[in-house]
Amino acid sequence: MARPHSATLVSVGFSPDAQAMATLADDGEVRVWDVASQQVTTNFPSVPVGGVVERFSAAAKVRATPAADATAGLPGSESKQTRTRFTTTTLYTGHYGCVLFSPDGRLLAVGEAKPQIRLLDRATGKETVIPVPPPADGITALAFSPDGQTLAGPR
Repeated sequence: MARPHSATLVSVGFSPDAQAMATLADDGEVRVWDVASQQVTTNFPSVPVGGVVERFSAAAKVRATPAADATAGLPGSESKQTRTRFTTTTLYTGHYGCVLFSPDGRLLAVGEAKPQIRLLDRATGKETVIPVPPPADGITALAFSPDGQTLAGPR
């Protein structure tokens, strides 16, 4: 098979009919390959392992006066309004992420470094994002039931 990614692979999965192979690299790139032709049929980004992702942000108006302003606090002095953006970030590290085809091969489940699962319907191209509530970390494993009606993952 051709060189699948320039980054290190985190997960590989074959479709049930072995006609397609999905790969996930630690840079977050997900690719679906046609096994016979060794060509990429689907390519989309995911959250990179070791990447920083914004989890919360809020804009707030605050009154600020530069320290060098000698009129600070004096009657009649005006302070400037500035916008400050408060952000918390999370660094996703370790071995997170996995790819898995449903038993009928129609769905591709992608467990990401961010605590969420993406389901890609290969027939329609529709994507569904399933957030995994705290205190979950990144997704390390997924499993479909044999009938494909249930997807199990971490909680």
